[in-house]
Amino acid sequence: MKPSFLRMRRLYRLLIAGKYQPYVFEETTPDLPNSLGDIGLYLHIPFCKQICPFCPYNKVLLYGQDVDAYAEAVKKEVEMHRERLEASTITSLYIGGGTPLASPRQLLDLIAFLTCSFQIGPEIGVEVHPSDASVENLSTLRRSGVNLLSLGVQSFQDDLLQRISRPYDAENAKEALANAMSADFDSVDVDLMFGLPGETDDQLEHDVEYAFKAGIGQLSAYPLIVFSFTRMAEILARSSTPKPSWWQERKMLQIIEELSKTYGYERTSIWTWTKKEKAQYTSVTRQNFVGFGAGAASRFSNVFYSNTCSVSEYVKAVDTGKLPIALCTSLDEKDQIAWWLFWAAYRMSIGKQEFKSVFNRELKGEFRLYLKTLQYLGILKEEDTEYRLTDNGGFLFHLVEQGYSLDFLDGMWGTLSSEAWPKRLVLG
Repeated sequence: MKPSFLRMRRLYRLLIAGKYQPYVFEETTPDLPNSLGDIGLYLHIPFCKQICPFCPYNKVLLYGQDVDAYAEAVKKEVEMHRERLEASTITSLYIGGGTPLASPRQLLDLIAFLTCSFQIGPEIGVEVHPSDASVENLSTLRRSGVNLLSLGVQSFQDDLLQRISRPYDAENAKEALANAMSADFDSVDVDLMFGLPGETDDQLEHDVEYAFKAGIGQLSAYPLIVFSFTRMAEILARSSTPKPSWWQERKMLQIIEELSKTYGYERTSIWTWTKKEKAQYTSVTRQNFVGFGAGAASRFSNVFYSNTCSVSEYVKAVDTGKLPIALCTSLDEKDQIAWWLFWAAYRMSIGKQEFKSVFNRELKGEFRLYLKTLQYLGILKEEDTEYRLTDNGGFLFHLVEQGYSLDFLDGMWGTLSSEAWPKRLVLG
């Protein structure tokens, strides 16, 4: 049985921020700063041709949706932030879903709108479903200015793809990867899932090795996390094929790590391995970002908020000149430090100078006892400029990240997926 990390949020907040209260999100519009500083942009396209049973992200079936109205609503939301964005340095644009290329005309229109409106660089990345990864689609994306691609393969094994209801087979997945590698992107990320029902070590090794041999820029390998508001729990309950145990997951991570070293990749986060000369595909795992679209989240200054997940309510809100914020919470400096440390640990590296430049404090001075304890336990090792997670630390955080996802995201996204404008949400 996997160790339980549910309700670990309060303990973490107590240790780092000195507070044991739950996080409270409310239906309120925060005071937004005139400039967002260095900021990444995220655009959410929620439309899918099929709903996958494991997917927790905000999504709706494409058919019957007014995609043009949604694209126009996104432009209006962007305009509400225009002055702030023009006074900011936009470091990146990432587009996810949903399935962004489910509606290619609108996607390309929004990319053109954003890249013509603002100076964005150097990262413009898009998530692509293998069924949409035709030579024509990928060439068009590349010409539009997209330089980073994330291909959601999940597996190159027919039986595993069938168990998670993916609408393509292994040969389609391999063809999609070949098309992506020939389209001249600066870097191609391949998403694989591991810990799938009935998955063996040999199957994982085959999938990872196939991706590395193709010369991809980055491998993102995520465990199957079963969210309460998806159909995956029901499917597993009916199935006679269990998920691998948490100890088997540890062995799977070790397999990926060993193969990464063999093929010249380095671990750049808990769940990503990047070729040394290639750019990372990092999406919203950053300190500051602003999200556009239904269900998109934003984090900057002292606020964190999420837009409504309802596509119709999102369109209606921005059409009336209202920011489509469904739930918002404020973060004091201690909470901001806790946020920064969490995502630094996710990236396997807690930089001493980076911490000082963000918070004007010495990392060792603030957390000397914790750092010494984690070093003693073999979770961290100190280097000249940073504290790095060890292999044991990486596995521990693999478990913590899964617990965080179930604890925080299950509550947040589960609520927003069932209610367009919740009045209040208490997590913990």
